[in-house]
Amino acid sequence: MRLQIVALILIVSPTMTVQGAPPPVSAAVSACFTPGPESCAEQIVDRIDAAKRSVRVQAYYLTQPLILRAIAVAKRRGLDVAVILDKSQDRRSSTRSHYTGATYLANAGVAVWIDDVPAIAHNKIIILDNRTVMTGSFNFTKAADTRNAENVVTIDSEAVAAWFTRNWEERRSLSRPFEAE
Repeated sequence: MRLQIVALILIVSPTMTVQGAPPPVSAAVSACFTPGPESCAEQIVDRIDAAKRSVRVQAYYLTQPLILRAIAVAKRRGLDVAVILDKSQDRRSSTRSHYTGATYLANAGVAVWIDDVPAIAHNKIIILDNRTVMTGSFNFTKAADTRNAENVVTIDSEAVAAWFTRNWEERRSLSRPFEAE
């Protein structure tokens, strides 16, 4: 189920780790919920496919084939694409030894980092063209779209995207590059 909020919503600024909290801003906001009649993964893919300049991802899990493919295609289209993943997605840090989303993306030429500083890098964020932020409880997995009760909130605002981009850059500076085999 997808809700489209037509009015502009006042976003209250979050507490930031960077110097000075940003002021409140207005933003267009929409939401997608699972389970529902519409696929939130397909909505995410549609947004990635519409991106013109950049894609930034922070994810705990990134295994959904449609989303992985859309990120790889964005890189092939010449967009600036970079991904930060939790250490569970790196076979060197995980007790699992398997082909991960990190491996797939790195083999597609996408810059991938592993955030292994916190206990869990539990972010679920996609930033598109320094303007659109997609976030929520939705892990980027097939189960999130087909079996779980999840949400994806899409926020169209350059100011909000800047907040998330600053955090993305901070997390990247603390992360290590992923090395595909």
